[in-house]
Amino acid sequence: MSQLTFNNTQNARIEGQLADSSMDKDVITKTNSTRQLEAVSIDNATNDDVYSVTINGTVFDITSDGTATVTEIRDALKVDIDAGSEPVLTTASGADVLLIESTLSTAGFTISVTADVPSDISVSQQVPQAQELAFGRVVINDALRGDDFIRLPRLTGEVTGGGLIGVSLSDTAREENANGYADKAMVRVLRNGRCIMRCEDAVVLGGAVFVRFVAGVGEELGRVRSDADGADAVALPGATYRESAAAGALVVVELR
Repeated sequence: MSQLTFNNTQNARIEGQLADSSMDKDVITKTNSTRQLEAVSIDNATNDDVYSVTINGTVFDITSDGTATVTEIRDALKVDIDAGSEPVLTTASGADVLLIESTLSTAGFTISVTADVPSDISVSQQVPQAQELAFGRVVINDALRGDDFIRLPRLTGEVTGGGLIGVSLSDTAREENANGYADKAMVRVLRNGRCIMRCEDAVVLGGAVFVRFVAGVGEELGRVRSDADGADAVALPGATYRESAAAGALVVVELR
């Protein structure tokens, strides 16, 4: 017999739904903070190559030396952008990625990248400005805006280093076709307890829950899976799967 207190069928479930009303739970309210996030990738290190990132029309460029590495090029671009006055925050990720995030809650930014060898650099949008926060996503504290604000994770340390808040719960008071919270909306967040989430790959009962903090094509930040997917997801502290499920299925996750 299922431990759940509602009809335990996939049709009855929705992402972000509480999974066991009889279990002790901790639900809090935070404010959704969705600011534009771009990932600039140094895809190849070419010696004596000019690498450029243009933000809101301002060009930031560096010239690689004769023994260039992707990390060296990425770090040099970070220093150049940080010394400018554009309203963005940069964060190094991995060996070759520079995350660039808007510091404004009201506006995003334009961005483009170039290099002497065009395939040496690329940019991909991770989060659009004012994007809706979907139900059933892992969220962390938005330290830039304060303790009352949350956003999707971008780095390993945001999940494991004390910034974890919980999972965005579904809000049945919203319109029937809504599947998330608007930017700046008040969000119900589960800190401890059980809820329904959608797993990216097959998971097993009792298995560790990993949360995605790097999103490629067709992937979403804050979703859960069974492993680190290379280095793009990290174990969610204290979380386990309470049942087995196939890839893409809804599954009960317990947060402790």
